[in-house]
Amino acid sequence: MMAFWPSQSGKVLVVPLPGAGDMDLLAAMAQGGIRLVGSGPFDGSFVVEGDRAVMSRRLEGIPTLLLAAPPSGCSGFGDVT
Repeated sequence: MMAFWPSQSGKVLVVPLPGAGDMDLLAAMAQGGIRLVGSGPFDGSFVVEGDRAVMSRRLEGIPTLLLAAPPSGCSGFGDVT
């Protein structure tokens, strides 16, 4: 399980869980300091880069899972901010 725990800062895979379908996760993340890296491997998932604590606060109450993003498959995409 520790292999999937995201570091304090860096790339994080944001995976929506059941019940998050109507939430705009990108809007929840679209505030200073978080950068969109690209789409994730799961339906509706995406990779962002920034501070994990900030991400966790922004997603509080939204059913999501934050996982360590593997270096492969993470391409540059643009800023969310």
